[in-house]
Amino acid sequence: MKYGIFFLIFLVGCNFEPEEPRKPTKQETAIAVRNRTAHQLKVENNLIPCGSGSQMMNQIEMLALAFDYFQPLDIDSARPLLITAADKFLKEINEDESIRPYLSNYPFEPKNIEIIMYLYQPNRTIVPDGDLTVIDLEQGKCRYKINGPDDRFHTILEETYEDAVMKINHSTSNH
Repeated sequence: MKYGIFFLIFLVGCNFEPEEPRKPTKQETAIAVRNRTAHQLKVENNLIPCGSGSQMMNQIEMLALAFDYFQPLDIDSARPLLITAADKFLKEINEDESIRPYLSNYPFEPKNIEIIMYLYQPNRTIVPDGDLTVIDLEQGKCRYKINGPDDRFHTILEETYEDAVMKINHSTSNH
C-alpha cells in the first residue's frame, strides 16, 4: 500500500508535456547544408563530392565543398561551372533559417565559402600537363590552375567572383 501511494505521488509530480524538439547543433546544421548542396550539385552538374570543411570556432565563418569532375575544361567552360556551384551553395546557406543564428554574417557572401574542383579525364585519369587541373573559389577569388611539369599546381588566372560573374553575363549577352 505504501508503494502504491508513493507511485501515485510520483505520477502526479511527473510532467507529461511532450519534450521540445532538440535544436540542431551548429555542426549538425552546417553538415546538413553542405550535404544538401553537394547532392544537388552531383545530380545537376555531375560534380562528385570528395570533401568538405568549415571554419566555425565561435560562429560559422566559412563553409567549404570539394568535388571531382570527370571532364576536361578550359577557363571559359570552367568559370560558369564554378560560379554555378558557388551560387547554389550560397543560396542553400542563405535560405536555411536554422543556420542563420550560427553565421558570422548574413547573408553569407562569396568570401565566406570555398569551392574546389579537381578535373580529370572522362576515363578518370589525370589531365595532361598544361591542361586545367584545379579550379577553386577561395576568399572571393576564382583561381584556375594547371599541373606543371614539376608536378605542382600553377595558377594561370585569378579573378574576383564579381569579375567572373560579369564575364559570364557578358559572354551570354553576346550570344
